[in-house]
Amino acid sequence: GVHSGGTPDCHPSRVPAGRTASGSAPVPPSPLPSVPPAGIRPRCELGDCVCRQSVSVLAEVDRRVARVGSSRLRTLPTMKPARPVQTGDLVANTYRLEYVLGQGRSGIVFAASERRGSELVAIKILLRELAQHPDAIESFRGSARAAAAVRCDEVCRVLELAETESGIPCVVMEYLEGCDLSRAAAARAPYVYSEAASYMLQACAGLAAALQFGVVHADLKPSKLFAVAGSGERRVKLLDLGGSVDTPLPPMAAGQSQLPGCNAALWLCDAEYAAPEQLDARGLVDARTNVWAVGAILYRLVCGRPPFHEPTPQRLMAAVRAGEPASPRALDIEVPEGFTRVLERALAKSRSDRFESVRELATALAPYASEYARA
Repeated sequence: GVHSGGTPDCHPSRVPAGRTASGSAPVPPSPLPSVPPAGIRPRCELGDCVCRQSVSVLAEVDRRVARVGSSRLRTLPTMKPARPVQTGDLVANTYRLEYVLGQGRSGIVFAASERRGSELVAIKILLRELAQHPDAIESFRGSARAAAAVRCDEVCRVLELAETESGIPCVVMEYLEGCDLSRAAAARAPYVYSEAASYMLQACAGLAAALQFGVVHADLKPSKLFAVAGSGERRVKLLDLGGSVDTPLPPMAAGQSQLPGCNAALWLCDAEYAAPEQLDARGLVDARTNVWAVGAILYRLVCGRPPFHEPTPQRLMAAVRAGEPASPRALDIEVPEGFTRVLERALAKSRSDRFESVRELATALAPYASEYARA
C-alpha cells in the first residue's frame, strides 16, 4: 500500500522492501517508528513488470471520471492542536496510526489500520505548526476536496477528510504498494524510452482527469508518481492532488545567494522539475506547466538525470530559464528523432511553444509507448 496526497513532498516512501510512497524529502530522525510493527507484513514487488498501457488511455479518461460530491468530507473547525500525533493515536475513531511512511513540507504520512478490519490506509496529517494557521487549514481542506472529486485509475484516491484526536486536520487515502518513480529511477539504469513513455501516458491521464475538475498539479516531479506493483503489472498513480498546502517555491532575486526560510537542498530538488514560470515571483501555473513537468520527468527516466541539474539555486534558475538540456543522443542514448522532438517541445521555455495540454502531449507521445515484458 502506499498513500497519497500531500503537498510538496509528502508521500510515503520505503525501499526496497516494504511499502513505499511518494515523498522526496527524507523522514528526519523521530521517536516515531519508521518500520512496520510485528504483525503487519508489508510487501513490495519491485522489478520489471508488464506496464498496463494502451494508446487510448487518454480517451478513457472522460468515461472513467465521475464527479463525486464532497458531502462525505467532514467540515473541521479551525483549532490549535494540543499535542503532536504519535503511533497508536486514533483518527476519526476508526483508524489507528501504525508507523511513519514519509514527511514533507506540509505534513507527515502514516500507515494506519482500520479498527474493525485488516485494511491499511495512508493518512496525511497537517504539520502542527501549519495547523495553527486558518489559511493553511483551508488550503489543506480545499485540495483534499478537489482530489476527492477526481475518480480516475491513475489518481490516488482520497477517501475522506478527518481529524486526529488532538484536532489536527488529515486526509485518509488509499494505501498502495510499490515505489515512487524517484526512488525507482535512482535504483536502476535509465529506462527504455518506450517504457518511460508508457509511464508518462498514464500520468497524463491522471493530470487530464484532474484538470476536468479545475485542478493543476503545481508540484509535479518523479516522487509524485507512484508505480504500483501487483498482479504482474505496473501502473502509475498520481499523488499529492489532495492534502496539500499552498507552499510555492520561494522566488529568488538576481544576486541573492540564500533562500530565507528555505532548505536549499529541498528547493533544488523541487526546482529541477519546475517550469520557468514557476521560478518567477508570481509563480503562476496552468495546464502547460504540467506539460513541462511531464517532459522533465520523461527526460529524467530516459536520460538518467534531470534536464537541468546545478549545485546552487542561482545556477539552476539560470539554466531552467535560458539553458538547453543535452539531447538524449548527445548522452549516447538511442531514441527516435520524433521522441526527441516531443521532449524538446514539452520543455519549451515559453508556454505558448509547448503542447497546449497534457492530452495533446499524450497524443504525440503515444506512438513511442508500448507494453514491455518482464525480463
